Amino acid sequence: MHSILKFKNLAIKYGLKALPLIILGGIVFDLFRRDKIGMSFDFLMGQNWEPARFLWLLPVIGLMFLNWAFEAFKWQMLVKPFYKIGFSKAFRSIWSGVSTALSTPNRMGDFIGKIVHLPEYHRKKGMVSSFYGSYSQWLITLVMGWIGWLYFGDQIIGNSTLKFGLSIIGIVLILFFSYLFLSTGSLKIVPQKWKHYFADTPDKRTKITIVLLSFLRYLAFATQFYLLIRFLGLELGYTTVFLKITLFYLLTSFVPVTFWGEIGIKESIAVWVFSGLIYNSLIIIAVTLLLWLINLVIPAIAGNYFLLKTVSAKGE
Repeated sequence: MHSILKFKNLAIKYGLKALPLIILGGIVFDLFRRDKIGMSFDFLMGQNWEPARFLWLLPVIGLMFLNWAFEAFKWQMLVKPFYKIGFSKAFRSIWSGVSTALSTPNRMGDFIGKIVHLPEYHRKKGMVSSFYGSYSQWLITLVMGWIGWLYFGDQIIGNSTLKFGLSIIGIVLILFFSYLFLSTGSLKIVPQKWKHYFADTPDKRTKITIVLLSFLRYLAFATQFYLLIRFLGLELGYTTVFLKITLFYLLTSFVPVTFWGEIGIKESIAVWVFSGLIYNSLIIIAVTLLLWLINLVIPAIAGNYFLLKTVSAKGE
Protein backbone atom coordinates (compact mmCIF):
# COMPACT_ATOMS: atom_id res chain seq x y z
CA MET A 1 0.00 0.00 0.00
CA HIS A 2 2.82 2.37 0.90
CA SER A 3 4.59 1.75 -2.41
CA ILE A 4 1.35 2.48 -4.33
CA LEU A 5 0.90 5.81 -2.53
CA LYS A 6 4.56 6.66 -3.13
CA PHE A 7 4.14 5.88 -6.83
CA LYS A 8 1.01 8.05 -7.03
CA ASN A 9 2.77 10.96 -5.32
CA LEU A 10 5.74 10.68 -7.67
CA ALA A 11 3.41 10.47 -10.68
CA ILE A 12 1.60 13.64 -9.60
CA LYS A 13 4.86 15.45 -8.81
CA TYR A 14 6.56 14.68 -12.10
CA GLY A 15 3.29 14.97 -14.03
CA LEU A 16 2.90 18.57 -12.87
CA LYS A 17 6.51 19.29 -13.79
CA ALA A 18 6.03 17.79 -17.24
CA LEU A 19 2.67 19.47 -17.93
CA PRO A 20 4.11 22.87 -18.95
CA LEU A 21 6.53 21.17 -21.35
CA ILE A 22 3.71 19.08 -22.83
CA ILE A 23 1.63 22.23 -23.32
CA LEU A 24 4.63 24.01 -24.84
CA GLY A 25 5.19 21.14 -27.27
CA GLY A 26 1.53 21.05 -28.25
CA ILE A 27 1.44 24.81 -28.88
CA VAL A 28 4.60 24.81 -31.00
CA PHE A 29 3.35 21.82 -33.01
CA ASP A 30 -0.02 23.51 -33.64
CA LEU A 31 1.59 26.80 -34.67
CA PHE A 32 3.85 25.13 -37.22
CA ARG A 33 1.09 22.81 -38.43
CA ARG A 34 -1.17 25.77 -39.21
CA ASP A 35 1.72 27.98 -40.38
CA LYS A 36 0.77 30.59 -37.79
CA ILE A 37 4.27 31.44 -36.63
CA GLY A 38 6.63 33.98 -38.14
CA MET A 39 10.00 35.28 -36.99
CA SER A 40 11.24 38.66 -38.16
CA PHE A 41 13.40 41.29 -36.50
CA ASP A 42 11.97 44.03 -38.73
CA PHE A 43 10.07 45.47 -35.80
CA LEU A 44 13.47 46.21 -34.23
CA MET A 45 15.73 46.87 -37.20
CA GLY A 46 13.38 48.42 -39.72
CA GLN A 47 11.87 51.16 -37.59
CA ASN A 48 12.81 54.64 -36.53
CA TRP A 49 13.57 54.53 -32.81
CA GLU A 50 13.43 58.25 -32.13
CA PRO A 51 13.39 59.31 -28.43
CA ALA A 52 9.67 60.23 -28.62
CA ARG A 53 8.91 56.54 -29.28
CA PHE A 54 9.98 55.68 -25.75
CA LEU A 55 7.23 57.88 -24.32
CA TRP A 56 5.02 54.80 -24.70
CA LEU A 57 6.97 53.28 -21.81
CA LEU A 58 6.07 56.04 -19.35
CA PRO A 59 2.42 54.99 -18.91
CA VAL A 60 3.55 51.35 -18.82
CA ILE A 61 5.79 52.11 -15.81
CA GLY A 62 3.06 54.26 -14.26
CA LEU A 63 0.53 51.46 -14.62
CA MET A 64 2.97 49.05 -12.97
CA PHE A 65 2.88 51.18 -9.82
CA LEU A 66 -0.91 51.59 -10.12
CA ASN A 67 -1.32 47.85 -10.57
CA TRP A 68 0.51 47.08 -7.32
CA ALA A 69 -1.15 50.04 -5.58
CA PHE A 70 -4.53 48.39 -6.17
CA GLU A 71 -3.12 45.19 -4.70
CA ALA A 72 -1.84 47.13 -1.67
CA PHE A 73 -5.32 48.61 -1.14
CA LYS A 74 -6.72 45.09 -1.24
CA TRP A 75 -4.20 43.94 1.36
CA GLN A 76 -5.06 46.88 3.62
CA MET A 77 -8.75 46.05 3.48
CA LEU A 78 -8.25 42.33 4.00
CA VAL A 79 -6.12 42.64 7.16
CA LYS A 80 -8.04 45.63 8.56
CA PRO A 81 -10.35 43.53 10.82
CA PHE A 82 -7.38 42.33 12.89
CA TYR A 83 -4.45 44.66 12.07
CA LYS A 84 -4.19 48.27 10.89
CA ILE A 85 -1.52 48.74 8.24
CA GLY A 86 -0.57 51.94 6.41
CA PHE A 87 -0.52 52.11 2.62
CA SER A 88 3.27 52.40 2.41
CA LYS A 89 3.77 49.28 4.52
CA ALA A 90 1.05 47.47 2.58
CA PHE A 91 2.86 48.32 -0.67
CA ARG A 92 6.17 47.02 0.70
CA SER A 93 4.37 43.86 1.84
CA ILE A 94 3.01 43.27 -1.65
CA TRP A 95 6.42 43.62 -3.29
CA SER A 96 7.94 41.36 -0.61
CA GLY A 97 5.29 38.84 -1.63
CA VAL A 98 6.44 39.07 -5.24
CA SER A 99 9.98 38.23 -4.14
CA THR A 100 8.89 35.09 -2.23
CA ALA A 101 6.75 33.92 -5.14
CA LEU A 102 9.84 33.22 -7.25
CA SER A 103 9.90 29.46 -6.81
CA THR A 104 6.23 28.60 -6.36
CA PRO A 105 3.75 27.53 -9.08
CA ASN A 106 1.73 30.49 -10.41
CA ARG A 107 3.31 32.67 -7.68
CA MET A 108 1.15 31.07 -4.98
CA GLY A 109 3.88 31.67 -2.39
CA ASP A 110 3.41 35.42 -2.41
CA PHE A 111 1.65 35.23 0.98
CA ILE A 112 4.96 34.33 2.66
CA GLY A 113 6.50 37.73 1.95
CA LYS A 114 3.30 39.58 2.81
CA ILE A 115 2.72 38.04 6.23
CA VAL A 116 6.33 38.68 7.33
CA HIS A 117 5.28 42.34 7.72
CA LEU A 118 2.53 41.30 10.18
CA PRO A 119 3.04 40.52 13.89
CA GLU A 120 3.75 36.82 14.31
CA TYR A 121 0.44 36.14 16.11
CA HIS A 122 -1.51 37.52 13.13
CA ARG A 123 0.32 35.67 10.38
CA LYS A 124 -2.03 32.70 10.07
CA LYS A 125 -4.93 35.09 9.71
CA GLY A 126 -2.79 36.91 7.15
CA MET A 127 -2.49 33.68 5.17
CA VAL A 128 -6.29 33.47 5.03
CA SER A 129 -6.52 37.13 3.99
CA SER A 130 -3.94 36.58 1.24
CA PHE A 131 -6.01 33.66 -0.06
CA TYR A 132 -9.07 35.90 -0.43
CA GLY A 133 -7.00 38.47 -2.33
CA SER A 134 -5.61 35.88 -4.74
CA TYR A 135 -9.01 34.23 -5.15
CA SER A 136 -10.63 37.55 -6.13
CA GLN A 137 -7.96 38.12 -8.80
CA TRP A 138 -8.37 34.61 -10.16
CA LEU A 139 -12.14 35.08 -10.25
CA ILE A 140 -11.75 38.21 -12.39
CA THR A 141 -9.35 36.30 -14.67
CA LEU A 142 -11.99 33.60 -15.07
CA VAL A 143 -14.81 36.04 -15.83
CA MET A 144 -12.78 38.12 -18.31
CA GLY A 145 -11.40 34.98 -19.95
CA TRP A 146 -14.94 33.69 -20.44
CA ILE A 147 -15.87 36.94 -22.19
CA GLY A 148 -12.82 36.62 -24.44
CA TRP A 149 -13.81 33.02 -25.13
CA LEU A 150 -17.25 34.12 -26.34
CA TYR A 151 -15.60 36.35 -28.93
CA PHE A 152 -12.63 34.24 -30.03
CA GLY A 153 -13.39 30.69 -28.90
CA ASP A 154 -14.26 29.61 -32.42
CA GLN A 155 -10.66 30.36 -33.44
CA ILE A 156 -9.52 27.74 -30.94
CA ILE A 157 -12.32 25.20 -31.41
CA GLY A 158 -14.07 25.11 -34.77
CA ASN A 159 -17.01 23.02 -33.55
CA SER A 160 -19.81 25.48 -32.64
CA THR A 161 -21.66 22.91 -30.53
CA LEU A 162 -18.56 22.18 -28.47
CA LYS A 163 -17.85 25.90 -28.09
CA PHE A 164 -21.42 26.46 -26.85
CA GLY A 165 -21.10 23.60 -24.38
CA LEU A 166 -17.81 24.93 -23.02
CA SER A 167 -19.35 28.41 -22.75
CA ILE A 168 -22.17 27.00 -20.61
CA ILE A 169 -19.69 25.11 -18.43
CA GLY A 170 -17.72 28.34 -18.07
CA ILE A 171 -20.67 30.38 -16.80
CA VAL A 172 -21.66 27.57 -14.40
CA LEU A 173 -18.12 27.52 -12.99
CA ILE A 174 -18.10 31.32 -12.67
CA LEU A 175 -21.39 31.26 -10.74
CA PHE A 176 -20.16 28.41 -8.55
CA PHE A 177 -16.83 30.00 -7.66
CA SER A 178 -18.52 33.39 -7.14
CA TYR A 179 -20.91 31.77 -4.69
CA LEU A 180 -18.03 30.13 -2.83
CA PHE A 181 -16.27 33.49 -2.61
CA LEU A 182 -19.24 35.56 -1.43
CA SER A 183 -21.03 33.00 0.75
CA THR A 184 -20.14 32.60 4.41
CA GLY A 185 -21.68 29.12 4.28
CA SER A 186 -18.61 27.80 2.47
CA LEU A 187 -16.64 28.23 5.72
CA LYS A 188 -18.54 25.26 7.19
CA ILE A 189 -16.08 22.92 5.48
CA VAL A 190 -13.17 24.45 7.44
CA PRO A 191 -11.98 22.06 10.20
CA GLN A 192 -12.93 23.19 13.69
CA LYS A 193 -9.31 23.57 14.84
CA TRP A 194 -8.70 26.17 12.10
CA LYS A 195 -11.96 28.11 12.36
CA HIS A 196 -10.52 30.82 14.63
CA TYR A 197 -8.14 31.81 11.82
CA PHE A 198 -11.23 32.56 9.72
CA ALA A 199 -12.92 34.64 12.42
CA ASP A 200 -11.91 37.92 10.75
CA THR A 201 -12.62 37.01 7.14
CA PRO A 202 -13.91 39.90 5.01
CA ASP A 203 -17.63 40.63 4.95
CA LYS A 204 -19.60 40.62 1.71
CA ARG A 205 -19.17 44.35 1.13
CA THR A 206 -15.39 44.08 1.50
CA LYS A 207 -15.30 41.08 -0.82
CA ILE A 208 -17.18 43.01 -3.52
CA THR A 209 -14.76 45.91 -3.09
CA ILE A 210 -11.67 43.73 -3.49
CA VAL A 211 -13.23 42.14 -6.59
CA LEU A 212 -13.60 45.66 -8.00
CA LEU A 213 -9.96 46.43 -7.13
CA SER A 214 -8.96 43.15 -8.78
CA PHE A 215 -10.80 44.24 -11.92
CA LEU A 216 -8.97 47.58 -11.91
CA ARG A 217 -5.69 45.69 -11.56
CA TYR A 218 -6.69 43.56 -14.51
CA LEU A 219 -7.40 46.65 -16.61
CA ALA A 220 -4.01 48.07 -15.61
CA PHE A 221 -1.85 45.16 -16.74
CA ALA A 222 -4.00 44.46 -19.80
CA THR A 223 -3.53 48.09 -20.84
CA GLN A 224 0.22 47.73 -20.28
CA PHE A 225 0.19 44.80 -22.69
CA TYR A 226 -1.57 46.91 -25.33
CA LEU A 227 0.76 49.88 -24.85
CA LEU A 228 3.81 47.65 -25.31
CA ILE A 229 2.36 46.36 -28.57
CA ARG A 230 2.01 49.97 -29.72
CA PHE A 231 5.55 50.70 -28.51
CA LEU A 232 6.84 47.94 -30.77
CA GLY A 233 5.16 49.48 -33.78
CA LEU A 234 1.80 47.74 -34.27
CA GLU A 235 -1.34 49.86 -34.60
CA LEU A 236 -4.18 47.63 -33.46
CA GLY A 237 -7.54 48.37 -31.88
CA TYR A 238 -7.62 48.28 -28.08
CA THR A 239 -10.80 46.18 -27.84
CA THR A 240 -9.52 43.40 -30.12
CA VAL A 241 -6.18 43.21 -28.33
CA PHE A 242 -7.88 43.34 -24.92
CA LEU A 243 -10.16 40.40 -25.71
CA LYS A 244 -7.15 38.38 -26.88
CA ILE A 245 -5.37 39.28 -23.65
CA THR A 246 -8.28 37.89 -21.61
CA LEU A 247 -7.79 34.50 -23.26
CA PHE A 248 -4.04 34.67 -22.70
CA TYR A 249 -4.40 35.30 -18.96
CA LEU A 250 -7.13 32.68 -18.63
CA LEU A 251 -4.99 29.97 -20.20
CA THR A 252 -1.82 30.89 -18.31
CA SER A 253 -3.70 30.83 -14.98
CA PHE A 254 -4.22 27.09 -15.41
CA VAL A 255 -0.60 26.22 -16.20
CA PRO A 256 1.40 25.33 -13.05
CA VAL A 257 4.71 27.09 -13.69
CA THR A 258 7.11 28.81 -11.32
CA PHE A 259 8.04 32.50 -11.58
CA TRP A 260 11.25 31.82 -13.51
CA GLY A 261 9.65 28.88 -15.33
CA GLU A 262 7.16 31.28 -16.88
CA ILE A 263 9.81 32.23 -19.44
CA GLY A 264 9.00 30.28 -22.57
CA ILE A 265 5.67 28.86 -21.42
CA LYS A 266 3.78 32.15 -21.20
CA GLU A 267 5.42 33.47 -24.33
CA SER A 268 4.33 30.36 -26.24
CA ILE A 269 0.75 30.67 -25.03
CA ALA A 270 0.74 34.36 -25.97
CA VAL A 271 2.07 33.56 -29.47
CA TRP A 272 -0.62 30.91 -29.87
CA VAL A 273 -3.47 33.17 -28.69
CA PHE A 274 -2.35 36.12 -30.86
CA SER A 275 -1.36 34.00 -33.86
CA GLY A 276 -4.49 34.94 -35.83
CA LEU A 277 -3.90 38.65 -35.19
CA ILE A 278 -0.11 39.11 -35.10
CA TYR A 279 1.94 36.91 -37.42
CA ASN A 280 5.37 38.04 -36.24
CA SER A 281 5.76 35.95 -33.08
CA LEU A 282 8.83 37.87 -31.93
CA ILE A 283 6.67 40.93 -31.21
CA ILE A 284 4.46 39.00 -28.80
CA ILE A 285 7.48 37.32 -27.21
CA ALA A 286 9.09 40.75 -26.71
CA VAL A 287 5.89 42.16 -25.20
CA THR A 288 5.47 39.34 -22.68
CA LEU A 289 9.15 39.48 -21.69
CA LEU A 290 9.03 43.26 -21.21
CA LEU A 291 5.85 42.96 -19.15
CA TRP A 292 7.43 40.19 -17.08
CA LEU A 293 10.49 42.34 -16.37
CA ILE A 294 8.52 45.49 -15.55
CA ASN A 295 5.69 43.97 -13.51
CA LEU A 296 7.51 41.17 -11.73
CA VAL A 297 11.31 41.25 -11.83
CA ILE A 298 11.69 44.90 -10.78
CA PRO A 299 9.16 44.58 -7.89
CA ALA A 300 10.76 41.26 -6.87
CA ILE A 301 14.20 42.86 -6.56
CA ALA A 302 12.81 45.75 -4.52
CA GLY A 303 10.61 43.37 -2.52
CA ASN A 304 13.60 41.24 -1.60
CA TYR A 305 15.24 44.33 -0.10
CA PHE A 306 12.08 45.17 1.90
CA LEU A 307 11.80 41.57 3.05
CA LEU A 308 15.39 41.30 4.25
CA LYS A 309 15.15 44.67 5.98
CA THR A 310 11.97 43.65 7.82
CA VAL A 311 13.30 40.23 8.83
CA SER A 312 16.57 41.68 10.14
CA ALA A 313 14.69 44.41 12.06
CA LYS A 314 12.53 41.76 13.77
CA GLY A 315 15.53 39.51 14.38
CA GLU A 316 13.90 36.54 12.67
